[in-house]
Amino acid sequence: MAKDIFSSRTNITKPLFTPTVFRSAIWNAAIMVALYLLFNFFTFFTMNYFLEQNLDVRLRHEIEHINSAIELTDDSLKIINLKEFEESDLAQITENPFFLQVYSHEKGKLFESKNLKLYQPIPIHYPTFNTEYYFEDVSVNDDELRTGYLKIYNEDNSQSALIQLSAIKSASYALTNNIIFFNFLTFPLILIIIIMVSVFLAKKNFVKINRIIDTAKKITATNLNERFEYQANPNDEIERLKSTLNNLFERLENQVKEISNFSDNASHQLMTPLTVLNTELDYILKQERKNEEYVETLSIFKEQTHKMINIVNTLLILSKDCRDCNDNSSVFNISKAVNEEAEHYLSKRDITSEIQSDIYVRGKKEYFALVVNNLIDNAVKYSDENSEVLLKLLNKNGDVEFGVIDKGIGIPKEEKERIFSRFYRGKNTELKGIVGNGLGLALVNSIVRSMEGKIEIDDNKPKGTIFKIILPQIKLN
Repeated sequence: MAKDIFSSRTNITKPLFTPTVFRSAIWNAAIMVALYLLFNFFTFFTMNYFLEQNLDVRLRHEIEHINSAIELTDDSLKIINLKEFEESDLAQITENPFFLQVYSHEKGKLFESKNLKLYQPIPIHYPTFNTEYYFEDVSVNDDELRTGYLKIYNEDNSQSALIQLSAIKSASYALTNNIIFFNFLTFPLILIIIIMVSVFLAKKNFVKINRIIDTAKKITATNLNERFEYQANPNDEIERLKSTLNNLFERLENQVKEISNFSDNASHQLMTPLTVLNTELDYILKQERKNEEYVETLSIFKEQTHKMINIVNTLLILSKDCRDCNDNSSVFNISKAVNEEAEHYLSKRDITSEIQSDIYVRGKKEYFALVVNNLIDNAVKYSDENSEVLLKLLNKNGDVEFGVIDKGIGIPKEEKERIFSRFYRGKNTELKGIVGNGLGLALVNSIVRSMEGKIEIDDNKPKGTIFKIILPQIKLN
């Protein structure tokens, strides 16, 4: 008994973390950790920048006050506003002290704030700058100082001295350091939260896929009507996956139905000639017959055998998708091929032909003969006994057009797209009891495509069908 290939199941306990979920969680966690660290670095450098800018503003403001409180002559530095230098930030070591030094190249240090005696020496530096103010970081033992400079000019606009004002950065940067320390302490907890959220999001992302998998497990060769139900944006990947799988199973369901129908039809088609052969054998073996009777029986054998051979050959060609149908090195006279096939039907049916002579195409004559045979056979089969079948072959705009025109039952519009599918048979043919296997037009289409041609179907007004084949023409010199 054939095993249902769709119904094979393996009972596997679902793990807590599948490899895909694990990889997705790792990626999510890595990205979230990277974003968290990036945010902290950005916050740190941003706060440093703004704190440095704020400190520079304070230094500039204080330097302006100091510059207005002193007067420099060639001989000495004169204090104009003593109160400015008595402020606690310049006189003592406060929370945010300022350390002041005024000096020149010629006379060295001219003035220093009182709190410098309580602190430690700050190196005297003569930086080169073209701006009004200049700021730099200076390291003094374990302290990082932010230092501002202002040039003092003589009356002749020549530089006379420098004002150097320093502030301890650590006092201003305490908040940044506290934030960094807090983030360092809380990072393990944040990491655990990130991992848990990543696992949750990863599993949540695959819930819909697992739902699709569960539905797919219910689908078997005998139960192909299950479909995936999930509403989402048409551009969403899950929605596209669902639509693709639904379309796939729709096609599979149609194929299974068509294969089932074909099995019935093919069995019937093969059984009919086999039954005739068996009946004739029984008849001929019961007693001796005249030579004429033996000849008649052999003729029946030949006809029925020919039908079976056609069915088997069609299946073989279609199974290879007509890979052997086209031969680029082979050219044949399509005019003769059409006339030869038409002659087989002249004794049985009124076949009218308008065949332009000496037209050549590339391909194999024996395969194109199957095309002509199937199209004529269909035109005869689906038409009344007295109705005419017309064959046309002509050159048109550099192409070869071959047409088979009948006045039969016609093909409904909704069936024209499916008529070339394997095993497909139209509703009208089945209702009228017309025998067939649903392979003829599939074979025709496959051969024509292999010859780089195309086939079109039109209605023949007021009734009937027009099959038109268009092939590239070959011109012989």
